[in-house]
Amino acid sequence: YTKRTDLSYTVNYLEKGTNTVLKDAKTVSNKTFGEVINSADEVIETINKDNKDYEYDSADKATLTIGTGANVINLYYVKAKDLELTKSAPATANVTDTITYTITITNPNSKTKKTTLTDTLPDGITILNVDEATGKLPDGKGVLTEEQIENEDGATKTIRKITWTDLEVATGDTQITFNAKVDSDMIGEEITNTASLSNYGSNVDDVTT
Repeated sequence: YTKRTDLSYTVNYLEKGTNTVLKDAKTVSNKTFGEVINSADEVIETINKDNKDYEYDSADKATLTIGTGANVINLYYVKAKDLELTKSAPATANVTDTITYTITITNPNSKTKKTTLTDTLPDGITILNVDEATGKLPDGKGVLTEEQIENEDGATKTIRKITWTDLEVATGDTQITFNAKVDSDMIGEEITNTASLSNYGSNVDDVTT
């Protein structure tokens, strides 16, 4: 007899535990009766739905043998965990001292995640080793920008930020450091520096010197 070659199979992409559909099902046609399909060949490692990443977890079967009935592979995904953000700096410093800020981003997921890190700078410090033409820090990724905003009373204030756009954070800890000098008029003053991440949770941390 001649094997049928007009069969098909369907791949579903579902959230583990809820069976919520994360991506439109995929149907593959023109398959032969008895053909073996490896589920691993159908895996998409990460699916983004509603601005949330879901990582591949498991399949309902390792292989599928094409038959004349319903041929289905279900792939299950789990929601990516939030990144964790901490920031550190010396508790005290003298004016004109150089202080080092250290930002640590912890990725508890098994896959690299992409995020944008923003450090909003306080008055009273001068960022060191910045390229005057581009605003780039020595790491080549952080960029210092200044923006003039008008307060309710009409006064103008300068907002300074360092931004690391599309920063790739591998599994585990990623550390970023930059240096600043304490301005000479900051005797007895507190300097609070705040960092935040744009996605994978509302992560904000600050440190006071």
